[in-house]
Amino acid sequence: MHLEVESFYQFAKILLDRVADAIYLYFGAPRPKFGSSHSKLVTKHFTPLCAALALDGQTVKPVMTDQHTRIVRHETDVIEHLANPKLIPGTFFGADGRARISTGMLAPQPGEDAFPSTGDPAVLFEAIETYIEAVVDFLERHRDQSVLVRTAREQTGGTMTRRWPCILFVLCCLPALVASASAECAWVLWEKVQRQEWDPKDAFPEADACKKDLRDQLRKLTTRYPGSDELGDAVLLRADRETLLVSYRCLPDSMDPRGPKEAK
Repeated sequence: MHLEVESFYQFAKILLDRVADAIYLYFGAPRPKFGSSHSKLVTKHFTPLCAALALDGQTVKPVMTDQHTRIVRHETDVIEHLANPKLIPGTFFGADGRARISTGMLAPQPGEDAFPSTGDPAVLFEAIETYIEAVVDFLERHRDQSVLVRTAREQTGGTMTRRWPCILFVLCCLPALVASASAECAWVLWEKVQRQEWDPKDAFPEADACKKDLRDQLRKLTTRYPGSDELGDAVLLRADRETLLVSYRCLPDSMDPRGPKEAK
């Protein structure tokens, strides 16, 4: 259960990063090459982007910041890199019967009474849905400032007479944003958990950079879960008497480990 809760936060963070990537691409802004796209958008780029393109972000910014605090920062500071080494994480079940990760503290001093715990995944998932709805509304309201419309207007030299399906384009491309983050990225790092489908995790301009990140991912997992076994390009995670196999592959962007899509 502990591992499942951690996995929820990790994949929720990936989803938020992809939504942030969609915003960057939609308005033609450079996507961050390193780190969390969502964090960079919230803390550095969203306000300047709104100012540069005359965007009204007053509705979406509070929801975006809330997701950053409840999911991204919590995943980074409590789950991935425990900010306070005195905190000890553990699994507990609330009165509602749902599992959560809570923390205790070794030798707490006066004033050290804040012990963070994870939220209810069901509640967090609803919050993510609310955020995505706010982002879709934000993109829809600012269609004319999108890079597609701006480029088309420049090419035609006047007012557009055809509505570009920008929202549909961005949302349909969300699952592939990491794999196609840049035209310069020729290699994709893929991740697979147990028997789930391969999922693009990041993109790189060179094979060596992709393979280096693959090794870094393996090292992070084995460090975070002592007793886990590294098996080539995979890790057999061991936590709370449960095992989970996480595999990685570096492939050219022309190859998809999921195989060809079936024709409909």
